Amino acid sequence: MTRIDFAQREPSNGTISSFTDEYQLLDGLIDDNPLAWREFNRRYSRMLSACIARIVHRFTQSTGSEDAKEVYSGLCLSLIAQDKRRLRTFERDRGTKLSTWLAMLAVHATYDHLRSVRRNPAGI
Repeated sequence: MTRIDFAQREPSNGTISSFTDEYQLLDGLIDDNPLAWREFNRRYSRMLSACIARIVHRFTQSTGSEDAKEVYSGLCLSLIAQDKRRLRTFERDRGTKLSTWLAMLAVHATYDHLRSVRRNPAGI
């Protein structure tokens, strides 16, 4: 089985991404560039989904199959809410990679969701 390096793969439309640096990508996301959002999904959707699914899978007694999708959707909405406030809070000077920061947000969003499910088990 061959290992695929997703970071080096070209976008599906055959063009080479102009967002070579994650800071350029972040600036494009904040500026609402549609190509930046497409690149964001290409680079990070699998990683974010995996982070969320890994945690949701450990709590199968209190979660359903739709919980991981709900957490992912909520995370994406939180990134663009309030004029992309959360994206703007990324601190470039701290030396943290954008992917690491996004994974941390995904983990926190998942645990927040699980806490809300525990408080409202019947969906009341």
